[in-house]
Amino acid sequence: KLVSFFAPHVRFESRIDPKDTTRDEVALMAREADPLIHRSVTCGWFFQMKSALQAVWDDRGSLPMPVLVAQGGADRIVDPHVAQPWLEGVPSTDKELKWFPDHYHELHNEPDWLDTMTAVAEWLEERVKCEPAGAAQTVGSGSPVA
Repeated sequence: KLVSFFAPHVRFESRIDPKDTTRDEVALMAREADPLIHRSVTCGWFFQMKSALQAVWDDRGSLPMPVLVAQGGADRIVDPHVAQPWLEGVPSTDKELKWFPDHYHELHNEPDWLDTMTAVAEWLEERVKCEPAGAAQTVGSGSPVA
């Protein structure tokens, strides 16, 4: 931690194996080819992330809004069984754990990603009322606003 204070930009190789992020070979090949994906982290980022994760755990008792946790049951990066106890500490009466038993860490990159994202979208649609894209809004006199 001392290094992060004096040299927060020092980089360390990530120990996460890309094969632990998804079961989808196409997504893995895209990851390997993507020049924007970092394969290392800075010391400062690492300790800020640890601090943020601790804050998410400590502050979960102050979440009165609807909460959805989508968790891969075969996640190799985080312990998937921590999701339930975390959610139990959330005071919201509208909370749900969507468990995807065979999924790894990146739910949006799994082979059936469309089904997974549809489940998340449906959860959101049940709670968020909005106009369809492109629907005209009216102001004052009722004239449409683009």
